[in-house]
Amino acid sequence: MSNLTRRSFLHGAAATATAAKLVSGDTNRAPIMPGLKTFPYGAVQLLDSPLKRQFDQNHTFFLNLSEDRLLKIYRQR
Repeated sequence: MSNLTRRSFLHGAAATATAAKLVSGDTNRAPIMPGLKTFPYGAVQLLDSPLKRQFDQNHTFFLNLSEDRLLKIYRQR
């Protein structure tokens, strides 16, 4: 019985596939995808959905927080 483990099998299969690709001379490579780019927050629009409702609830909650209650512990120290 051989000592073929799953790891050695997968390693060998990957090496075989790579070698076959190199030998075939296939020059059709996947196009290089451009990197991720950031965009301004104003470019995001949430449509009416559970995510939009949750955002609105969180936004309202944070806008209605009392600054005095938030800063109380710091003022006491």
